[in-house]
Amino acid sequence: KRWPFHTFARGHALLVELIDAAARLVAVADLKLEQLGTERASAVQREGASIYARKPNKRQEDVTWSQAEYAHVGLQREYCRFKSVQRFTETFALLERAHDAGVFRPLLDTGRVRGAGGGADRLAVRVASLGGGPGFELLAFKTFFARKLPHVDLELISLDLAEEWGAYACEVCGTSAADAPGVRFARWDVRDGAGLHAAAGGPIDYAIISYVLHHYMANQECARWLGQWLNSPEAPALQPRTLKQLPSEPTALGEAHAPRALFISSRYENLESEMRLLRAERVGAHKLMDQGAGRDDRQLVLRPHGAPPLRPLATSEGRISPHTDADTGHEEGGADVLPTGYSGDGLTFPNVPYEEHKRKHGGGGGARAEGAHGGNKRPAPPGESEDLRGAVERGHQRPRIGGEYSQNELPAPPPPPPPEELARQRAARLQ
Repeated sequence: KRWPFHTFARGHALLVELIDAAARLVAVADLKLEQLGTERASAVQREGASIYARKPNKRQEDVTWSQAEYAHVGLQREYCRFKSVQRFTETFALLERAHDAGVFRPLLDTGRVRGAGGGADRLAVRVASLGGGPGFELLAFKTFFARKLPHVDLELISLDLAEEWGAYACEVCGTSAADAPGVRFARWDVRDGAGLHAAAGGPIDYAIISYVLHHYMANQECARWLGQWLNSPEAPALQPRTLKQLPSEPTALGEAHAPRALFISSRYENLESEMRLLRAERVGAHKLMDQGAGRDDRQLVLRPHGAPPLRPLATSEGRISPHTDADTGHEEGGADVLPTGYSGDGLTFPNVPYEEHKRKHGGGGGARAEGAHGGNKRPAPPGESEDLRGAVERGHQRPRIGGEYSQNELPAPPPPPPPEELARQRAARLQ
């Protein structure tokens, strides 16, 4: 197909498990459809497939689907069928890169200390997916921790404005007597930073923002509460200052009200406008993707200002990839040896997200392509920022950090493609 991916035997085993999880979620949608009656159910299913393929809000509102469309059971069914692999594999690859960058070192260190006396103490950690929908990212967390950090029990929470996802999130990880608690769901708005801990049930150790930052959080309001959350060890006003617990097991990380790490997963290689907002709130970013072929912001770790540097990123070729720390602007890495503690077994999904297009087009650095994985657009003219140029091409005007910008400062949007090209693109998406 257009973006070929590959994996190994261990990745194949994970995908088999993922298909089982996706089938459970499709079954949830099918049960809802059955309640509509046969004729109406067939019509709703067709409507959902059409909404999924057309993405009618993409150009007008710069969001893939509206909240009303997310409430459409036909769209929910299509989403669970087709987004499951992308969201799971991208998150799993992100976690592997983060692990090799040392993000989870506190859990490893704490585990060694607790295990020194021969005890069987386990650690309890809360993970939240912000704008998490049906929870495929959380399934990736559960799968990854079971293999890399088996001494850690996870409490998983999906927080999303579309409460219809709750029935799916509760099923995504499955349940059995031997399993840790599955995914919990709570309705929450990404603008409500003050209510985050209450919605999650207490302080959060690790969080992921997957495909939400650019579309819903690229504004000063969200950047401000993210900065306050990441930089302050204190709980927000009116939030309970209590040790969170899993059943009979206190958290390993104590009363840390700021997250240990906040992960960003995005389709866009250039998030400079979002990073500019966050830098103003004293938030830095560690880039997990290889930067050797150009800028690539699709997988980040957001960290408080002044946080100690992470371990350099090891690429699949066995070298350390230079990357730019968005907090300081200086380049780190560049060594020719693997860092201490590098896992050595490479990525399970080595070309997720897709990077081959960067080699084909002579480097990345600015692609904001529609779709999950890539395709570079023409480079921005001198003096024109990639983020503003991309916003205009989407028919969306984003306010500048210091106020609103004038329409005269923006280049004219390109003409729409001819009808036959639109028809060809639509047919390709439906294949």
